[in-house]
Order: sequence, then C-alpha cells, then structure tokens
Amino acid sequence: MTGAVLHEKNPVLPIDRAKNNRPARALMNKRVFIYGSSLVTSVFLTFTIYFHKWNDTTIHLYPHGRFLYTDHMQCDVNEGAIYEKELTMKQTDLLFTGKDAPILLASTAAMEAKIAGSNAFQLRLVRANKGTISTFSTKVFGSTYASAGLTETQAKAEGFTYMVGEYDTMDRHPGSLPDAQKVHIKLLFSKCSGVILGAQIYGGDTVAEIVNILSLAITSGMTATELNTFQTATHPLVSASPIAYPINAAAMNALATNCNHLNQGLVI
Repeated sequence: MTGAVLHEKNPVLPIDRAKNNRPARALMNKRVFIYGSSLVTSVFLTFTIYFHKWNDTTIHLYPHGRFLYTDHMQCDVNEGAIYEKELTMKQTDLLFTGKDAPILLASTAAMEAKIAGSNAFQLRLVRANKGTISTFSTKVFGSTYASAGLTETQAKAEGFTYMVGEYDTMDRHPGSLPDAQKVHIKLLFSKCSGVILGAQIYGGDTVAEIVNILSLAITSGMTATELNTFQTATHPLVSASPIAYPINAAAMNALATNCNHLNQGLVI
C-alpha cells in the first residue's frame, strides 16, 4: 500500500521509531497499532475569546469570533461612531482575492499586532494591512519547507492567468561542500503583468530566509523581471552561487519560458 492514510479524532499513545525490519508504529486508542515508513501527528485547537464590555460598547466580531477592523487595524466600536470607513475583516486570502482566510500563524499575528499597536490611538503608521499572504516555514526530517502567497492550485481555482518558474540548485557553491543541500524553488507570476503571486520552496535551512525575501516581494508587488535582476550577497560557505541564486534563477526560468515565442524567426 502506498500513499498517506488519515486517521481523524484518534488520540495517539507512544510512537515507536522504526528499527531492524519493523517500520515505525503509533499506538492508537483501543490498542490498535498504525504502521508506516513515516508517521505524522497533528494537533488542531479551537479557542474561545473573552473580553470585557465597557460603557455599553458594541464590538463587532466576524462569524468565526475574530474582530472586524479597518485597513489600519482599528476596531469599530459603538456601531460606526468613530470610523466612517466601511469595515472589512482584513485577515483575508492574500492581496489578491480578498476572501476570508482564518490563518492562525504567529508571523501573521505579529505583523497585525505591530500595525494595531502603532495605530491604537492615532494613525501613526501609514501601513495598511492589505491581507495575509500565509507565509510559513516548517522542518520535517532534516528538510525545510516554506510557502508564501498563492499556490498553483489556488491560482488556477481563482481563475488567474499565470506563469511558473522553477529551479533546482545547491545552497552552497560548489555543491560538493560537506553541508550543502539541494534547494527546489517554484515561483508563480501573473502572466500579463509579471507580478509575483506565490512561492514554494524546500531544501536546507536557507529556505527559511529565502521565503522571507519572497514574502516582501509579494507584499511589494515585485515582478519577475525585478526578481530576476536584483543583486544578491553570496559566499561559497553560506549561499548558492550568484549565477544560480534560487530566486533569480526561478524568475529567469519563468521569463524564458513565457517569452520563448519571441525567439521565433530571430536571426543572429
């Protein structure tokens, strides 16, 4: 049997590592053993919000218990007595679709808190929260996985016309260095405007910081051309080669693939 099997709502007791010829196993409730080459457990939490109501103030909540607020992270109280601007739930899906996205990430919360804290009493920070881009990274069995913005599946479902750039490289140069790890990067761009829509990467520890660069690129509306040509600081012991830096190379791959028709009939 291949693939993954999902066991929902089952408490997991001790997990035994694989040894000798026996695969890893997890002891579920009712004394049932689950075997597999890899066992992944996940914990899903729900929460309840309690807050103090003062002076008959009305605080508007989104259906899932989240606060409604303005672009500058200011809550509406007393039914519009303070702000005339139409309120929206700004924890939305990226900068692109405006759809609800109940993202419970510490990085998203930290970004929103900085804006809210600065603008608690006055509009001091001219930085609107245009929505979350769901930037995250994780590490599984020595490999780091990261994502920001739309995936290709999401872009296709939302009707975007897009182009893809992919590239494989090593995070050290030369790649024969002892701690070098392979990096695979996939970038998604709007096919007409070239604006970056999303990024997914996996590889070594450098992936965690590469995705942060791409998070800034997405929120800044950078294009494939800009990402292809921005300058990088590289060193053999800490990064990929300057001629194969993952972001530059994947952006160039998207442009080369999308613009290949321009070479037809070209005489050199």
